[in-house]
Amino acid sequence: MKKIYTMAAGFLLCVGLVSCEMKEEIFGNDVIPSETGLVELGVAVDDKTNVVITKAEATGGKDEVGSSVDPSDFPVIFTLKTNENYKKEFTYSEIAGKTVELPIGTYEVVSHTSGEMQPKMSYPYYKGNAELIVNEGVTEQAEVICKMQNSRILMVYPETFKEEFSEWAITIDDGTSNTLTFEYKNDNQNLNNAAVYWAISENCPALTISIKAITKTGAAVSDSRKVTKPDGANWMGGDALTITMEPIEDNTGNVSGITINVSTFFETENGDVIEAPLGDDDTETPTDPDGGDEGDTGETTGEPTITMPSNGLIEYTQGNIPTDPAIIEILAPAKFKSVVVQIKGGNAAFAGIIADLGIRLDTGRDIMTLSEKNEPNGDNEALVIDLLSGIPTTDDTKYELNMTKFIGMMDGFGPTSVNDEEDGKDLDAHEFVVTVTDQNNKTITKTLQVKINPKATE
Repeated sequence: MKKIYTMAAGFLLCVGLVSCEMKEEIFGNDVIPSETGLVELGVAVDDKTNVVITKAEATGGKDEVGSSVDPSDFPVIFTLKTNENYKKEFTYSEIAGKTVELPIGTYEVVSHTSGEMQPKMSYPYYKGNAELIVNEGVTEQAEVICKMQNSRILMVYPETFKEEFSEWAITIDDGTSNTLTFEYKNDNQNLNNAAVYWAISENCPALTISIKAITKTGAAVSDSRKVTKPDGANWMGGDALTITMEPIEDNTGNVSGITINVSTFFETENGDVIEAPLGDDDTETPTDPDGGDEGDTGETTGEPTITMPSNGLIEYTQGNIPTDPAIIEILAPAKFKSVVVQIKGGNAAFAGIIADLGIRLDTGRDIMTLSEKNEPNGDNEALVIDLLSGIPTTDDTKYELNMTKFIGMMDGFGPTSVNDEEDGKDLDAHEFVVTVTDQNNKTITKTLQVKINPKATE
């Protein structure tokens, strides 16, 4: 009998060891506490931005417009921080107003809109988290506040715009490969006026909005602008942009351009949601480009602005020429007086080519004085005009200095080098220094650098 008891005790010991091993296999080496406590959890949704926008867009100013988001189908996940293999998951409707029993310890609680957030969605995606400590025999109370993770983008097409254009492609770029596109063709799809919810990349200081459109007479029109938040902060989830496209007509009544107007709704540090119009990056948008209200002098006071592509630095490896157009956008509400371009070669070969152009752009040249000629003595002005895709006139208020052909040409002269010196300084990039003066004698200067890295050695 003693032998049987000994065998039975050994058997029970083995069962206990197997049980412990299974527990460790499932939850890791950290033992899950046997003591438990209770949790009462609330989930709330911070929907201020959408509610404020809904009220602003409603007619009649009805304060009751806009409703809170119901989080009933939101998943709620409790994760034990000392052992992340231990999780408890519910839908909020299962635990709302009830208590949840959990082993004691510190937990991270996450709740979010059902499903996973996608780069582009037709509805807002909310998510929030909180930390709570579960103590033995105590009922803890906690709340998770879920905030919008994507941003609301609404495109507005006034009747005047729809009357003038038959098709268009609009892109919004946050500086990464994450791009939002709106396309329309009059003959094969309906115009969708619904808001889109877009996941902007983290740490995004500026958004670039571009449009390429075809008028109903077959003319191609394009425009682009970069926008930053009024408070200088990065764009983030919960921000909202309303973008309005309007045609610009010249003196003959033909469409000559497109105005991209942008307003944003965003939440301030004290929790208020405000609406603010946006100007171009580094610019103050003129409020009266047509001459002013009654009693004004009629002088256009908006200052000239220069918007560089890629924040002023284009960098690539030799042989992999960027495919995106390199456009320097120049605005002068008071019209152009001069546009001076100075080119500094980042290697000896390219610097020599600039000198051989004959017009000495490397020392600075007002490109508005170029003419359609190629002189035998090397004044290749027509070639330069072609490389720049045209030049501005004194009647223009906008000019796109197109560096795309220049950048393609540079690639053939090798990588930029720190061994070439100018004015006692090493140049590790080609530099295009642009100085714009308007007819009110206001001036602005900015520099575009193009750095070409050597091919990778095999």
